[in-house]
Order: sequence, then C-alpha cells, then structure tokens
Amino acid sequence: MDWSDISNAVAKAAPLVGTLLGGPAGAAVGGLVASALGTEADPAAITTALQDPAALERIRKLEQDNQTDLTRMHLEAETTRLAEVNQTIRAEAASHDPVVRR
Repeated sequence: MDWSDISNAVAKAAPLVGTLLGGPAGAAVGGLVASALGTEADPAAITTALQDPAALERIRKLEQDNQTDLTRMHLEAETTRLAEVNQTIRAEAASHDPVVRR
C-alpha cells in the first residue's frame, strides 16, 4: 500500500490534500495527515484511522489551517512536472533522428 492508495478517500473531504497524497509530495503530506490523525506516517495506519468519521473532519481542518503551504507544495510539484515535459519536448525538437522528430 502506498500514499496514492488513500488519496481518493482523503480527497472527498480535503481535495488539495488528496491530490498531494497521490503525487510526488505524498510522503511529506502523509506525515502531516498522520500527525493530524495521531497515527504513524504509514498508509496502512492512516487507512485504519480513516474508519473513524471524525478523521476526515480533522483532515479537512488540516487543509484549511495549512492552505498556503499546501498550495505552494502543489504548485512546486506542478512546476517541476511541466519543466520535465518541456525538457523532453526540447530534446525531441533538437534531435536529428528522423524517427524521434516524426
């Protein structure tokens, strides 16, 4: 089990946290979620904690309290992803291989 496995369940209550759990910042955000729930920073432990209806409310509060930091993390991850895509496009455009340029 990994962080992306619980991202959908968390996204129902806190969409930004759920999105970040499913991405490259999953472990860091998972630690924040674990701290808010009082569990270990492990996807299995958080899955067990999510059985409590109050858990999603605590995650929603975590998202509201840390909105700025979570948004920054999301934007940084997206910027990194787009930079990698752009780098690939530039490498393909600069290639002299006819198969790559096609």
